[in-house]
Amino acid sequence: MPVCIACGEWGSGPLCLACRRRLVPGRSGVIGGVALRYAFHHSATGRMLVHRLKYHGLSAAADILSVAMARLVPPEASVLVPVPRATVRRVTYGVDPAKELARRIGRILDIPVVGALAPPLWWPRHAGRTLTQRSAPSFARRRSPVGSALLVDDVVTSGATLRGAAAALDEQVFGAISATSPGILVSSRAPIASRRLRDSTAPRHRRVETRP
Repeated sequence: MPVCIACGEWGSGPLCLACRRRLVPGRSGVIGGVALRYAFHHSATGRMLVHRLKYHGLSAAADILSVAMARLVPPEASVLVPVPRATVRRVTYGVDPAKELARRIGRILDIPVVGALAPPLWWPRHAGRTLTQRSAPSFARRRSPVGSALLVDDVVTSGATLRGAAAALDEQVFGAISATSPGILVSSRAPIASRRLRDSTAPRHRRVETRP
């Protein structure tokens, strides 16, 4: 029987009705100096889907997120550049979430994906840290993507990682998309979704600088 990817409810996959209702649509704005569009607010079902991909390598979660993200890709995007995970975390969990998402989006839209960035070995986790406590990781440029590069990430909080990625590629980056974001400038206070996702109310959050 199919299982809901988010809450684990039997007989209701890939997402049960309750979990679909708890997917809060994302917005567009500017985070870390980079224009960003994100598919879902980083709470409830959105947060759990990213967690399933990030820490369990669940490809079905990447399938759902990438379809929503593909709708956010602007027509001027000519190449997708995933923001790579720190090497230690990629080895530990066996998955690079942004790369998995970018590959699927690239297949959906027939846009090339270029691994243009080499990540540092490790950087401190940004979750739960204030803006002043976060520093932009130093990515190395592996190759120069041809055309207008769109960064792809799984979750964006303060934008420090995006800022580091954009700095490595310089003027070739015109924007970014992500699966989720808390939509705030400092840190997310969105509760971690429980297994049954009993809390159906999305947390109140301060919007990023939005575009009309």
